Amino acid sequence: MATYRKRLGRVRVEVARKGVRRSATFDTKAQAQAWAAKVEFNATHVPRKTLHDALQRYFDTVSIHKKGERWERMRIAAFKRQLPNRLLSATTSDALSRWRDDRLKTVSTGTVRREMNLFGNILETATVEWGWLEANPFRKVKRPPDGKPKDRVISDSEAEEFVHECHSPIQKLVAAAFLFALETGMRAGEIVGIKQDQISEKFVTLPETKNGTARKVPLSRKARDLLPIVGFQLNSYQLDVHFRKVRDRLGKDYTFHAARHTAATRIARSGKLTPYELCAMFGWKKLEMAMRYVNSQASDIADRL
Repeated sequence: MATYRKRLGRVRVEVARKGVRRSATFDTKAQAQAWAAKVEFNATHVPRKTLHDALQRYFDTVSIHKKGERWERMRIAAFKRQLPNRLLSATTSDALSRWRDDRLKTVSTGTVRREMNLFGNILETATVEWGWLEANPFRKVKRPPDGKPKDRVISDSEAEEFVHECHSPIQKLVAAAFLFALETGMRAGEIVGIKQDQISEKFVTLPETKNGTARKVPLSRKARDLLPIVGFQLNSYQLDVHFRKVRDRLGKDYTFHAARHTAATRIARSGKLTPYELCAMFGWKKLEMAMRYVNSQASDIADRL
C-alpha cells in the first residue's frame, strides 16, 4: 500500500510490501501515483528471469555506455563463472555473502568492494528499472571495511629499470606514459585520453575526470618533455597489457596506479604545494586526501615559523 506526504512543495510516496519499503519524491501527486502503481505491479508480477539474464542484460545495455566498460564486462563474465545460473528471485543475501567471503580469500578488500558495487548496481537496476526482483538482496550484504591506503612508492631506480626493459616502439610509448604519470600523478585513463587540443604550454586540461569534474593538471619541465604534441596515441588496453608484460618480466609488484601515489608522495614531501593546491592538481574533493601525504615534522614546521 502506498502512502503520500507533501514535503517542501513536492510529493513523497512510500510503498511497503513484505517488509521492504521503497520511496521516491515527485513534483505532482499524479507522478507519485503512477510510480507507486508501477512498483506495486512489479512486486506482484515478477518475471521468471535468471541471475545470468540480469548480468547479460546489464552487460549489453548499461556497461556499454560507461567509461569503465572493459572492466565491467570482464567482471560480469567472472560473476557468471562464480555463481550458478539460478532464478533471480532465488538469489539470496546468504548466497551473495558466501560469494563475498570466497572472493576475500583470493583478492584484496578494495577489489571485493568494487565488485560488490557493480554487482549491487546490477541487482538494483533489475529491481527498480526492469521489475525483475521484488527487492535487491544485496542491500542486506555488508561490505568489507575499507582497506588501508596503498602506500607502494615506486623508486627512481625501479622507474629507470622499467624504461630500460621497454624495447618495442609501443613499449617505449608506454614507458613515456609511465614516467609522465610519475611526474603528474594523472590516472592511466586520463593519460591515454589526452588530445592535442587539451595540451597547453604549462598544463593539460582534462574536460571530464573520474569524479565528474574538469581539472587542469600543471606540467613540470620534465612532464612537458615527455608529452608528445599529439598525445601518447595509446588506448587503455595497449597501456595495460604492455605495462603488465614489462613489469612482470621484471618481477615487480607495483601497479600503474602506484605512479599516482608516488607522484603525490614526492610532491607533498617537497613542500612546493599547499594541501589545497595538491587537491586542485590531483582532483581530490576532500582535503583529507591531501593530508594523507603531508606529514610535516614538528621541527620542520618550527623552522618555517
